[in-house]
Amino acid sequence: MEELISVVVPVYNKKEYLRKCIDSILAQTYTYLEIILVDDGSTDGSSEIVDEYELHDKRVRVVHKENGGLSSARNRGIKEARGKYVGFVDADDYIEKDMYANLCKAYKDYPDITFAQIMSQNVMEFGKVFSPILKNSGETVIMEKRDYFKELLLHIGDSSFCTKLFRNEWLYNYKFTEGELNEDFELLLRMMNDIEQVATIEKLGYNIVLSGESITRGSYNPKLYEDMMKHVDEARALVETRYPFLQVAMTKFELTQCLDFLLHVPVEQMVDKNELYVRCRDTVKKSKKDIKENPYFDERQRKNLGILASYPMPMVRKAHKLVMKVRDN
Repeated sequence: MEELISVVVPVYNKKEYLRKCIDSILAQTYTYLEIILVDDGSTDGSSEIVDEYELHDKRVRVVHKENGGLSSARNRGIKEARGKYVGFVDADDYIEKDMYANLCKAYKDYPDITFAQIMSQNVMEFGKVFSPILKNSGETVIMEKRDYFKELLLHIGDSSFCTKLFRNEWLYNYKFTEGELNEDFELLLRMMNDIEQVATIEKLGYNIVLSGESITRGSYNPKLYEDMMKHVDEARALVETRYPFLQVAMTKFELTQCLDFLLHVPVEQMVDKNELYVRCRDTVKKSKKDIKENPYFDERQRKNLGILASYPMPMVRKAHKLVMKVRDN
């Protein structure tokens, strides 16, 4: 007998993507679903679309609420979920038709896992693959939590909750931090001590849709980077107290996050009064040995960090901005 899966879809002003998203869930080969569409105060017509789907398919349930952000909508969806399992889909993405069948099968084949996850790829709005899945063996790989945490630190593990399926009774003990960005990684850090095993299905299940703004990395959002670096500190505390054997991977993680910030902070904000800039700048400057010797960096990362560690950063940032402009054109 199939177990009910609750699929939580936070919806906020995603009218142009929403039908494709919902249709991909309704088309699942695993049909015993409830689809909880949490309308987070949309103003673009998305509210009317979700109501239409609720009228035409009994598996769809709509919750309308005041705008509170992604984490607030997800938390409301978890509260409403009645299934044995809970998954998430973002309203501008879509999923492969066998995604939930594969995820549910992982629980049947490996009953001791904490959660199951599947691979994702980035696609452009018109369907072209922007970056393919990292692993495509078709196999299901079981990882202990120490190995899963290591993959997260090395940016080869998936922190997205949209690629995962959780037991409801386990997930209900957690909540997304409202007002937080990079919230998936933050919640996984809080979950880490309670995770035992993770099943990773190495085949495509989830499609992340990139708009033109996403591809060019959009506008600079200081709140995102502030939260990212706060989560670096939280990850380091976890490594120091529970996983000291991951110190080298942790160093790579922190320097990679610093690199991401330094390549996107506006040049005019690369000043000493910007505490986040000073932190990332000083971390890179004092890490020349780690940049050279850390085995986890690829050559591109090592080269970029080496340049930032050796030359005035505003000058490097101006050169990088020019290169990105030429690439985008």
